[in-house]
Amino acid sequence: MLRRLLLLLVAFARCEVVDYYAVLGVARTATTAEIKKAYRALAQEYHPDKLASTLSEEAKAEAVAKFVALAQAHEVLSDDDRRRAYDATGADEPDAEAEARAAEQGPPEYTELPVKVEARFRHGAFRFSFAGTGVRAMSATRVPITVTMEDLLVGVTRNLTLSRRVRCRACDGTGSARPARRPTCPLCGGTGRAPALGAAGRPPSPFRQSFESLCGACGGFGKLRGPPCASCDGEGIAAETHVVTVVVPPGAPEGHEIVFRGLGDEHAHRDAGDLVVVVEAAPHGRFARSVDGANVWCNASVGLLDALYGFSKKLTGLDGARLDVRHDRVAFSSFTHELPGEGLPVFGNATQRGSLTVYVAVSFPRSLSALQLRVLRHIGLRPDELDFIRALQLLMAYQYATTVPDGSAELKFASRCYGDALDVCKPERRYWTWWRAVV
Repeated sequence: MLRRLLLLLVAFARCEVVDYYAVLGVARTATTAEIKKAYRALAQEYHPDKLASTLSEEAKAEAVAKFVALAQAHEVLSDDDRRRAYDATGADEPDAEAEARAAEQGPPEYTELPVKVEARFRHGAFRFSFAGTGVRAMSATRVPITVTMEDLLVGVTRNLTLSRRVRCRACDGTGSARPARRPTCPLCGGTGRAPALGAAGRPPSPFRQSFESLCGACGGFGKLRGPPCASCDGEGIAAETHVVTVVVPPGAPEGHEIVFRGLGDEHAHRDAGDLVVVVEAAPHGRFARSVDGANVWCNASVGLLDALYGFSKKLTGLDGARLDVRHDRVAFSSFTHELPGEGLPVFGNATQRGSLTVYVAVSFPRSLSALQLRVLRHIGLRPDELDFIRALQLLMAYQYATTVPDGSAELKFASRCYGDALDVCKPERRYWTWWRAVV
């Protein structure tokens, strides 16, 4: 008898237009905090576990129906989007502005369908079923891991200590202090799902859409919560710290994702999300990574004499090896020297490594002193060769300030240096020690 009366009350509550604000006893301008406060106070009064045993069956049924109505009102009004939809189409009076716009537009125009509608529905009601993909998982939790270029050279293993939200172990995510003694929810009958009609609160219509959502009275558990769990304060979710071992492979590109299935946040009605560890490379003091990931580059500088005579330098690579950077011709600024196999490992093929490109900048003097000019004359340079040195000095100094507007001058010098006559750009080595000693 009690169950039949309760079902009748619930069915009646669904069919009639319900003023949720009146159910909770709050004004339509009430804030979300005020709505939640009113719901908590009334829910304590009408909760089935709080009812006196001396009440009659009818009084208990009315109290439970009141509790169900409170849960429905709280579910709608505590959600901003659903509250706006309810205010627009629920128990409110029609929008005067909307009616005025509709009056100005006049009656809607209809066009004849190629197939008569009554032929489609002559056998009565019809249904469209849209099945979901099952239980949705929580969103993935993304965590960065910072590594150095030396780490990427051989790969690295790190232990990350992380915090995530999990189902409370004390109440199994129910939020109840007595999870095994909870009464069955009278609204959903223990299913945890509450059907809702798209045409609720409106005049009867032959076209009506229905959908299911979590029951607002029991939160989708099928049973009423009862006293809140002390461990999670009734939330059903608690924070947990865990350690994850992350293996970053050699040559891992920037933004590479390492996915741990099911190690993200948990939810009472959803599958646990994934944990995604994103690789981020820390800036290096000497080397930089190219876009392709395996090739790296660095800057180096040489003096005027090295640029004119050629040079042989030692460079320490990523793995600590001493690398030879040798050039036996004139080097202009932005001259590059490539060292194959001295970059980072190719991702997915650690036995193969990219290249190291050295960008050479020439530290050119801004001017030549009288002593330097005398030295140049002393070593036997002809006047036209001295003019060439001066012009080269002006060109290189100009390159420091801006780009060369006309590349013909640099092309002229390059043709002299890399042509058949190398006596100017590559003097005999006997002048090398003497020049350095004088200057």
